[in-house]
Formats: sequence, structure tokens, C-alpha cells
Amino acid sequence: MVTTAYIKRIDILLALALASERGARGGDGPPPAIEPALSILSGLGQPDRQAVESRARWYEGLAESERAGWLATTLAQAAGSSRKTGTGIDPSVHPSQIIEALSREPPRVQELILNRLPRDMVRLVSAGIGRMTQPRPEAARRRAEGAAVAVRQGPNGSSREPDGESVGVVCRAFFSQFVSIDMLHEPADLDLLSAVELARLVRLLGGRQTAVACRGIAAVEAVASFLRHFTAEDARAIAAHITALTAVDPAQVEFAEKMVHTALRAEMAPSAMLDWVGMRLLAITLSGRETVQIRYTTQKLPVEAARALEDLIASSRETCDESMAKLIRAEAEELARTLRTSARPEKRSDCSTDSVAERRSEAI
Repeated sequence: MVTTAYIKRIDILLALALASERGARGGDGPPPAIEPALSILSGLGQPDRQAVESRARWYEGLAESERAGWLATTLAQAAGSSRKTGTGIDPSVHPSQIIEALSREPPRVQELILNRLPRDMVRLVSAGIGRMTQPRPEAARRRAEGAAVAVRQGPNGSSREPDGESVGVVCRAFFSQFVSIDMLHEPADLDLLSAVELARLVRLLGGRQTAVACRGIAAVEAVASFLRHFTAEDARAIAAHITALTAVDPAQVEFAEKMVHTALRAEMAPSAMLDWVGMRLLAITLSGRETVQIRYTTQKLPVEAARALEDLIASSRETCDESMAKLIRAEAEELARTLRTSARPEKRSDCSTDSVAERRSEAI
């Protein structure tokens, strides 16, 4: 589905390219020509490039006065939006999300965005872009380099770096792909989890659901035998959940048993099983939230994990009925609240629980 934000981004890219082409000619004369302007955007990915070219054909069909009016209005609106919202990025966004988004942008836009990322993120993102960017044919490379020079230089080759307004518009167009915390209305504990805490929540959800499934096993010896398949740490956590459980609805036990048995039939490793179950419970939890909240959570994860979670969210209605979903959401919120309010040690060793959770957040 093509969103309003995407359409706005395409308009901004076209308007900036046209403004840059006009600036390279000194800003005088008729409205800027399409072909030289589009060469500035030669580094875009194919879907974006096709969208810009389609919009450019629409622009060409306008009368000269309408072209000038559209260009001025688009740049003014984008600049105003940029002043109101700023050009920063939420610190919770996973670097791989930024890398994927930047890999679709022209080199000049990549340079502007990298200059505005937090210092500790620049090295990771720069290296990631280098791995994702394919070498271009020589002719395309020369066009891109020439376009970058045209952006930076004015008439007669004089230096002309983009002004603050233009840079703000470019950054605003890029950063609008992500959600910032101030876009959430009364964020809950689940919204405020860091990437590491989110990984811990997945494991806690998986452990608790496994404990609920164990309530369906009558013999204590059978439960003990089952727990021996897990690591000592995971077994202790599941046992603690079993001890903490009091009255559990039979429907919850049945639901948990089906989910755990599905994982067991797939012959997953015990550790992977806990994360598999936890991710499905997280998806059910997020399916009851607003789109902006879902995006704020998924952008904290590596790209592939985020896509997998989004697919699970889309299919979560087939996983359980609404009454069961409400119970799962309440439990997830309770666990998120516990994670948020629990005391954190000031110093952590490499083998601490949070260090392990941080590594797991890269893999889920």
C-alpha cells in the first residue's frame, strides 16, 4: 500500500532535484528542466526512481505558472514541517533499519544523513551501506558524481553547499520513515522497552507460556524430565514461572500446549523454541495496538526480525480468539512493566543477563 508519507517523500525528492538544477543555473530563467534534475536522483532504487519519474511526467504536463507554484509550495511546506519536527532520529532505531533506508538514497543524501546521525551510529551505518551498495556501471557512476557536484556548486563552478532549509527538507523526508517517541500518545511500558529489554520480554513470554503448558502435565517427574532439555538458566526460569502460577484458566493451558507442541514437532532447539513462542505472543500483543506503536516497536529490531514480526502480527488473528488475545496482552504488559521498573546494575559483565539479551536482540 502506498502511504501518504511515501507520496510526500517522492514529491520532496522531485522538488529538491528541480530546485538544485535551477540553482546550478543561477536561479534565473524558466522552470528547471526535467532530465538534468532527474540525473541528480540517479542513485535511487528502482521503485523510488520509477515513482519520481512518474511524478515528473505529471509535473511536465502542468502549465509553466503551475509548475512554479507547485515547486514553491512543496518546498515551503516541507521546510515548514522540518522546522516544526526537527531532523533527528529516535535513538532506539536499529542501525540495520537505517542502513536499508539509506541504501535506497542517492550518495549526496546519504552524506547529509550520515552527518546528522549520532556519532556512535555513523561507523556502523557507513559500513553497512558499503556492503549493501552494488558497484554501478561507469556511466551511471559518472552521472551520479556529476550530479553531486552540481548540487554543491553554483554557476561558474563556485562552491554552493545546500543551505540549511534544503538540508532540513532532505533530512525531514528521510527521517519521516521512522517513528519518534513524541509521536506516541501516552506510551505504555511496552512502547518504552529498549531493544535489549524487548529481547528479554520475548524470552520471558516464551518461558511463561511453556510454564503454562507444563500445567497440563500431571506427573511432577514428567515436568522435571521435560525441563532437563533446557539450559540450567532457562529451566530455572520456567520452574519459577510454574511456581508463581496460581489459578490458570483451562483454555490458557490448552492454548499454551498447542503452541509448545507445534514448536516441539518442528524439532526446534529448546532455546530457539522459547524465542519462537515468545515472538508469536509478542505479535498477538502488538496486533491490538495502533500502527504507530507497532512501527515504533518493530524499528528497534534488525530488519529481517522486524519483517518476520510484522508477518506474525498480520496473521495473529488466526492464532487465537479475541478473549485469549486480551489475556496475552495483559500478561505482556505486566512483564513489560516489571522489566521497566526492575533495578539495573550499574556495571555489567560480558556474561550478564543483559549482555546475553543484547546479543539475542540481534538474532530474534
